[in-house]
Amino acid sequence: MGDMNEDPWERLGQLLINRRVELGYKTRAAFARAHNLKHDRGISDIENHARKNFSPSTIAAFEQQYEWEPGSIAAVLAGGDPTPRESAGGRPAIGDLLSEVPDVVLLAEIAKRFARAAQAEAHGAIEESDELGQRRADLAQRLLDEEAGQLDEAARETDVRGNPIRSKGREQRRQLGEVGEESQDPDA
Repeated sequence: MGDMNEDPWERLGQLLINRRVELGYKTRAAFARAHNLKHDRGISDIENHARKNFSPSTIAAFEQQYEWEPGSIAAVLAGGDPTPRESAGGRPAIGDLLSEVPDVVLLAEIAKRFARAAQAEAHGAIEESDELGQRRADLAQRLLDEEAGQLDEAARETDVRGNPIRSKGREQRRQLGEVGEESQDPDA
């Protein structure tokens, strides 16, 4: 129960700030982003008791966002206390659970989820552009085949140390080619 001399809206604002921080949101902006709100104006207004004319649907939305049971804001304004919402099965709300997990563990989990999402997105992009993906795969395979052929040929022409292997026939053809070129040279 609150102090009877305290403004109920001021008390509500402080309880909402405490609840937001308890849920793991140090700033109103982070809280707004987490709840897909375009801005934090309404949150700021109710937490700072800047206005008191919220519609019933807005009050219900605040109770949902702050994970309070319906009617909690009315209870606070009447001098009572809010009732934190519990998830299905009587388990604590997710914000309560996450506040007990070390930040480093949460960050590691987030990093893993981003990596999985990036892989899934890349896989989905490949599936969406099957024709382009197939053309790229075909081109890559042709390049690999050409490179493999060149490597095979180079391997046949060199020993394990990389020195050229010259058979007598190949050497003779090479020399004949040079001799033939010399005989065709008009300056010779």
